[in-house]
This record gives sequence, structure tokens and C-alpha cells, in this order.
Amino acid sequence: MEFECPVCLETGGVPYQIGCKSKVEHCICNGCEMTMRMQVKPTKDGRKIQCPMCRGKEDKIGVRTDASWRAELEHVYKTTRGSRAGQVNQLRACEERIRLLEEENSAFRQLMEQLMAPDEEMVVVEEPVRIASVEVIVPLEVAIPEPPEEEPAVAGPPPRPPRRMCESGWRQVGACLTQSPTARKCSHVGCENRVCSACRECRSHLLR
Repeated sequence: MEFECPVCLETGGVPYQIGCKSKVEHCICNGCEMTMRMQVKPTKDGRKIQCPMCRGKEDKIGVRTDASWRAELEHVYKTTRGSRAGQVNQLRACEERIRLLEEENSAFRQLMEQLMAPDEEMVVVEEPVRIASVEVIVPLEVAIPEPPEEEPAVAGPPPRPPRRMCESGWRQVGACLTQSPTARKCSHVGCENRVCSACRECRSHLLR
């Protein structure tokens, strides 16, 4: 009597005997065995299918064809390779993020060094002067020019505040895109920098 698969109803071929605990042999064709096995999640004991007749789990995997083994190996190779490719892409994205943060930190450090640099002014300098073979330290006073006296202001409308490009510090790191000067002051108390409406506050205040 020719074998007929109870799943796909195809006849012929060598059947696959399911290793369920049934006392009667339950068999399916090798094509259905391969399809059903690839739909099952793998375990430490391998992929064990469920018998379509008695609904019992395989206690022992039967004799599989080369096509069934080849299909499972190809699936394992593709999933393993795909997960590694995803991990590589994540690592590359992290490296790019670290590089951008380092560039931003370097630009911020240069900006802080410029802001914290002391203003150059003339001071009293002491130079050694040799008198009768005796070295004496004589202070040399260097005159500091006094600022010109301001003329008394003429009564009139109050002067308009100066308009300058955004001084928030976000322009140096490429975050401020405002192209026009502004007269708006920084919202931080005591700061006199001109900050556009998009930035609203200096970058140095937010990073404290």
C-alpha cells in the first residue's frame, strides 16, 4: 500500500516517522517534516516538532533527510550572521557618537579658554639696574592711559541697544542657525551677551 501524507495528502516517497509517544506509528512526508521543523523555535535539545495526529511532542528526533538538515543549517547561518551585522552597526554608531562628542568638547574647551583668558593691561614692571657694580632693583612705572572723559549726554530718546550676532556659544558647535543680528539679551540674570530668540540662553550657563 502506497504511503499518503496526512498533512499534504501527497503519496509516494519514504515517510518520516515522528518520535511521539504514541503506540501507533505516526508518519508524515519529508517535505512536511522540514516545513514544520523550521517553524519551531530551537531548544538545547534541537527543534522538536508536534505530531499533527496526536498533538504530542517529539521525544526523540527521527531520521531526517539531507535537505532538512541543510535548511536548518542555512537558517542558523543567516540568523547568526544578521545578529552580528546588527551588533557591528551599533558599535559603529557608538563610535561616531563618541567622535562627535569629542569634537564638541574640544570646541567648548577652546571657547572657555578664550572667555577665561585675562585682559591684557599695563602694570608696574621691575627691572634690574646696575649702579657702581651693585645690582639694584628699581621699579619702573609704566603709565596706563586713562580713558577719555565722556561728554555729557544730551537729553533725547534713549539709545537703542546694539545689535550683534548671536553670542550664546551654540553657533561654534553648529547648533545656532540664526543669520541676522539681534539686540535681545541672554535670559540668564546678569549676562549681557546678545542671544537670539531660538537659543534664549548662553550655552555656558546650561553646562554648569
